[in-house]
Parts: sequence; C-alpha cells; structure tokens
Amino acid sequence: MNNHKWRSLGATLRSTYHLEHSIPNQDAFAVMNMNSLTIAAVSDGLGSKPHSDTGSKLACSSVCDVLASARIHPLSPTLSAVYSRWSKSVSLAGFSLDDSCATCLFAVVRNGVVSACRLGDGFIAVCLRNGRVKLLADNKDGSFINVTDCLSPEHSFLNWECVSFSAYDVIGVVLCTDGVAVEPQLACEFARSVCLECSRMNDAHAEREIASWLEILKHPGIDDDRTLACIIRR
Repeated sequence: MNNHKWRSLGATLRSTYHLEHSIPNQDAFAVMNMNSLTIAAVSDGLGSKPHSDTGSKLACSSVCDVLASARIHPLSPTLSAVYSRWSKSVSLAGFSLDDSCATCLFAVVRNGVVSACRLGDGFIAVCLRNGRVKLLADNKDGSFINVTDCLSPEHSFLNWECVSFSAYDVIGVVLCTDGVAVEPQLACEFARSVCLECSRMNDAHAEREIASWLEILKHPGIDDDRTLACIIRR
C-alpha cells in the first residue's frame, strides 16, 4: 500500500541550561517516510540518568527499525520488539538500562490504519476528520510530577497506552515531549492547528514552523528540552 498521502516531520530544541553547561539534549525524535508506512517517534531521557540522551535516541531508532521491518499489525508484539531492540541497543552501546531510561511515544500509518502508543510523559494527539481529538497523556493528579513510566529494567507492557483508527478518519497525529508547554485543555486545539497549518506547507517550511513553536512553547520558570514530531495528511 502506498503511503504518499502522509508525511512525518519534527524538530527538537535543547534547553538553555543544557546548552550553557554542555549537557546533551536528552530529548530525541525520529521520522520515517516509506512507500508502505509513515512513522514519527519522540522520547525524553530521564534527567536523573547519566546516559538518558543515549536512551532516548535509541528509543526512537528502535521504533523505526522495528516498524520498518515488521510484517504484522498487532501492537502487542510490536511493543515487545521495540523494548527488546532498545535494551539490546543500549547494552551494545556499553551502557546499563538503568542509566539510560527514557520515555517512548510513537505513531505509525500502515495498511490503512493509524496507530499511536505512549509510554511515559508527554502527549500524543490524534486529530480526526470529525473535529474530535483523541488525547493520550499522563494524569498527574495525586502523583509526583517527576515520576513517569519509561523504558527501563522495570519496564511493564501494562503501562503503555495505545489506540488505533482507520487512516481515512485521521487528518494527523502530533507527539510532544513534556518540555512542550501546552496545557491539557489546550493540547487538542493546539494539535489540530499544527495539523492544519503544516498540511499547507512544504516540508522545509513546516519544519521551520515547528522549530519556531518550540522557541515559544516553554513552561514558565522551567528550562527543559522540547521536542515535537507529527504525521500529517498531505
């Protein structure tokens, strides 16, 4: 099946603090556009872990590697394969899983289906033709704001949140790490704006627009890496 009606793109911005102290960007993203599928992934490495930047990069590359080679649609074996690929990649890089913990959020268009999966902080917004938006996001009520699910030695598949829709019903998917300051009640409106605006732009213009949004979408008093990726219907 040809996926020419879709494209994925994104951008990431290292925090001022990380720039000033020569600390790597602990966020990462990856996009992939192939004839049969379109992928977008974002990841936020846990700041308390010394190699979280490696963990986040390998989370995104693991998603792309697994989905690009997968011949099956069910999400359960896909999630298992992503975790297995991530853990092996971290070990091959010479780091421990505990030192490389990272969130993992991704979306894929394949075989006429749009699927989105979230593990940890940040949000995914699936924007539908009928005006509705399906939001996948953490509820932090009653919990510590810096506690999140992630790829780690204690990883549990029960902590993933996944949804699937017919591709016909979807206009786009927006994925953000938690450094992007969009209040939950505004996330749906923001995501629809991203999808509608980027659909009118060429890739280079859309990527510049996303980068400019990241400059603005900053939590007051919190300096964090910020990353946004999306899958957009052309």
